[in-house]
Amino acid sequence: MKKIKMTIKDLRVSRINLFYDILLVDEDNNKALSISVGKYEAENMAIFLDNLKTPRPLTYDSFCSVLKTYQITLQEIVISRFMDGNYYAVCVFVNEKGEKKEFDIRPSDAINLALRYNCPIYALENVIKDAGFEAQTYFDEQLKEQMQNEMETLENMSEFGINMLKDLLNDAIENEDYKRASILRDRIRKLEEGI
Repeated sequence: MKKIKMTIKDLRVSRINLFYDILLVDEDNNKALSISVGKYEAENMAIFLDNLKTPRPLTYDSFCSVLKTYQITLQEIVISRFMDGNYYAVCVFVNEKGEKKEFDIRPSDAINLALRYNCPIYALENVIKDAGFEAQTYFDEQLKEQMQNEMETLENMSEFGINMLKDLLNDAIENEDYKRASILRDRIRKLEEGI
């Protein structure tokens, strides 16, 4: 089965309480997977991605140190299955003799290890076919949600009102941010019509 290289594009609080969503996107920014992970695993990813230093090693850091001491390398991780709403992954480890071993692992743990080893993250083609979605649709929805939040904030600031929205619209047009401009235009119309 063909492997498709994926990149972490987003890590955000999930709509499901106590979970976080990792957005993995293919190299062409066409297809995406959203994997829900627990708070602990997400915090470990965020700490690493933000290059924060902790006073003591975290579990993933300690595990990687042990593996590296014994000259075991993480070659790649593969999101290998999607079944009953759950993702499955394997880690491919290689020792100093070049011997490879695959281990089943939770995707959240696999991604944390991949970050620390700076190794590629892949998803099998059938996983993307079964659980993937259009990346641009996701980005458009996020932009729309962000704009709605901004609009709600602006609406609560009576001193800005419609003139501020018109200024933001002009800025969006000047910067050729037409998606933002269309959202602002629609909001201005609604306010002018008293909707």
